[in-house]
Amino acid sequence: MNRIRALWIGIALIGLVVGGCAAAKESAAGGVEIRVANRSDRDFDQVDVTFNSQKVSYGPVAKGATSEYRTAQEEAYRYALVVVTAGGETFRFQPIDFVGETPLAPGRYTYALNIDPNDRQLTIDLVED
Repeated sequence: MNRIRALWIGIALIGLVVGGCAAAKESAAGGVEIRVANRSDRDFDQVDVTFNSQKVSYGPVAKGATSEYRTAQEEAYRYALVVVTAGGETFRFQPIDFVGETPLAPGRYTYALNIDPNDRQLTIDLVED
């Protein structure tokens, strides 16, 4: 009887540990929180991200720096409309649509932004934090 009891306690503890690790990935609000990281060789004077119709301003982000998290009030995807102003120039990552895309699950993510020095295009990579 003690062995069965110990087995059940062990299973319960494993479940709590696994469940706790998964919950730690979710944001405090239980939604999607996204920050931006500047992976380029120049300072960003302004970064704006639009999730469907919700425009979120991240303000200036220095080269190599990362902004604070902001909560997406609307569905967010692995990419979004991003407008970066740097050194008086405007760079834009413009999605055509989100057909076939799956909304991000609740949690924290980073849009890693870079301006390609050769073709001067803004690129975006999603990092799951």
